[in-house]
Formats: sequence, structure tokens, C-alpha cells
Amino acid sequence: MNRQIKILGIVIMLCYFAAFLKLNQIQVLQAGAYNDRPENTRAQLRDFNKPRGDIVTAEGEIAATSVVVRSELRYQRAYPEGELFAHVTGYYSFRLGSTGVERVYNAELTGRTPSLQLHELSGFFADQSSEGDVVLTLRGQVQRAARDALGGNNGSVVALDPRTGDIIAMYSNPTYDPNVISANQGEEAVDVKTLLDAAPSKPLLSRAYQERYFPGSTFKIVTAAAGLTSNKVTETTPDYPVVQSYTPPLTTRPIKNFDGNLCGGTLFVILQKSCNSSFAQMAAETLGPDPMIAAAEAAGFNDAPPIDLTRPATSVYPTNFGSLVSTPEGAAPVYEDTPALAQTGIG
Repeated sequence: MNRQIKILGIVIMLCYFAAFLKLNQIQVLQAGAYNDRPENTRAQLRDFNKPRGDIVTAEGEIAATSVVVRSELRYQRAYPEGELFAHVTGYYSFRLGSTGVERVYNAELTGRTPSLQLHELSGFFADQSSEGDVVLTLRGQVQRAARDALGGNNGSVVALDPRTGDIIAMYSNPTYDPNVISANQGEEAVDVKTLLDAAPSKPLLSRAYQERYFPGSTFKIVTAAAGLTSNKVTETTPDYPVVQSYTPPLTTRPIKNFDGNLCGGTLFVILQKSCNSSFAQMAAETLGPDPMIAAAEAAGFNDAPPIDLTRPATSVYPTNFGSLVSTPEGAAPVYEDTPALAQTGIG
């Protein structure tokens, strides 16, 4: 009998221990995941019944803030500048969730980071709120200049501070007003977003970081970097021929210089003149795939840009140029897709 009681006691202790572990897993390790689940409206009701931190520009201009409303939800998000910062701030909606900075920095804006929660605990008796503000690197005046320069045309403008790399303007058109999503609740918000999603111009999509584009002649800087870092190109060698076009191996289709101009020379000359013929030859015959792939990936290709916004597009540079065809003396190996490699050299 004593042995059976002892076994029963051990089993009960193990059950308590298992329950304790599961409880800690749910309340500590998986708390964030449960809070973020769309069906968990309790967390949403909690967040919409207290103020949320502001999103402000580098000069302190308010791009997003919380305002008191008379409804089941005490607060809703407001965007004083409408569409100006829409693709950066994103929107924050009870029914549709959040995008942009509103999503990425949700913990800071709601005061759920460890440091902000500690601040809330220390300020409990002083009735201090714990929400945190998020300061953008964007500058309002530069953002407006970007919008005005675009002039209603489809496209985007991005301006960087060359001293720090800070993004001081990022504007995309067509755009949208996040107030029309955040100010509507229930089915109204869903209807508004459905209309925006169905629009052929894709106003919810930021052309600044959520689309892919050919780099054009800016990629010649990457090709030049591939030459220098591989020690296959110097200031004085090779000296590429002055020609109107270059025809890569395995094809009869030439790559022409702009407007059929004559172009060629050493590195700094061809870079200054943006010679298509020379950079195509550099990629195909001087370098080959490996240095080009290494330089492209060092420049950020085949990866998403290091930007703290939602769903940035991943850039692409090919990593497979087919099977080896030949290894000519004094030149890079020739692969099945060497003509494509030559084309990448000019962007």
C-alpha cells in the first residue's frame, strides 16, 4: 500500500510539474505569439483603450498619433499629414491590424518593451503612461520636396544623408490616406481596404522598397568594385578598346553604347563615360561569374534591404550562368550564359 501511495504521489508531482512548465511556456515564451493572433481581440481591445505612442519626424513633426473617440474603442490612430508619410508609418486598424512602422515598432508604441514596462512600474503611483514614441529619420520638408518633385507621376523618390546613410525622404506614388482605414471600424474598414487592394495602381504598395527595378548604369559601380577587389582590374589595366559595341562570346547580338557612341579606355575613363561596351567585356571576359556574384552580394543583392519596414522586396542577381563551355587563355572562363553575364555588367 505504501509503495502505491508513493507512486501516486510521484505521478501527481510530475503532473503538477508538467502543468507548471506548460503554464510558463504559454504565459512567458509564447505570450507574444498569443497576443499577436488575429482572433485574440482581448489584446486588441486593451491596446485600443489606451493611448499609443506618436510617430514623429526627425524635426518632431507628428506623422501618427492617438486621438480620443466616442465608440466602443476609446482611441484610434490619426495621421495629420494624410498620405505624406503613409508608406512609412503604415496604418493601425482594429479590424485589419497594422503595417509599416506601426507594425515593426508595435512593442515600443504600446509600451511593451522591457525598458518601457519598467518605466511604467516605476511611475505606477504617479499615473505615468508607458507608451513610447518612435522618431523617424525622415524630414518633413524633404519629404514634401520629394512629393512635389514627383509631381503626381507614378514612381518613388528616396533621399539619403550621405554622411550617415539616414533615409531623409521616402515617398511613393500612387499613395493612400491611412486615415480612411484607421478611422473606419468593422466591415467599413474591410471595404475600404478591398477597394485599395483592387485598384490597378496598387496604392498600398510602396514603390520605394516593395518593388524590384533594374539598377541600370548604377550597377557599373558594382562591376568596377568586382574588378578592383578581385585584383583583375586596376587604374591602368585593362585598357578596353574604343568601340561602338561589344559582342559577348556565344552570341551574335552586340551590346551597344548609348546612342552608338565610341567608348573605351581604362577604369576611371570608362566609369566616367559609362561605357556599356567596356563594362560588358569586363564582366564577361575579365572577371567571369564568381567575382561578379561576390561583388553583387556584398552590395546587398540577393537579400532584402536593411530597412525596418514590412515586406521589403529582395533584390536579385543571378548565381548560375550555366555549364562551363571553354577556358580561353588570358580571359575568364566562358559559360553557357556568358552573354547574360555581360549584360549584367552594365546593369
